[in-house]
Amino acid sequence: MAGVERVLVPALNHLIQKESWAKERLQPFSGAQLQISAGSIQIQLSINGQGMFALGGDEITKGGRRAAAVAACSLSATTTELPMSF
Repeated sequence: MAGVERVLVPALNHLIQKESWAKERLQPFSGAQLQISAGSIQIQLSINGQGMFALGGDEITKGGRRAAAVAACSLSATTTELPMSF
């Protein structure tokens, strides 16, 4: 699924970059994780300090220990709900 991620993240950021209000609304959630599920596609994103998306799901350090990042929000769709098939 690396191909989908290489297209999705820049596409989302392209849309957000043009809308300053969207970046401003996302900035307070810096560090939060978002899980997107659509059919067989599972992508975890994080929100950076500029209110933009990056690939997420990497391990994070909490109190000197390694812990898997947990998504704070999840978006799900079936393939029949999508405008095109993957």
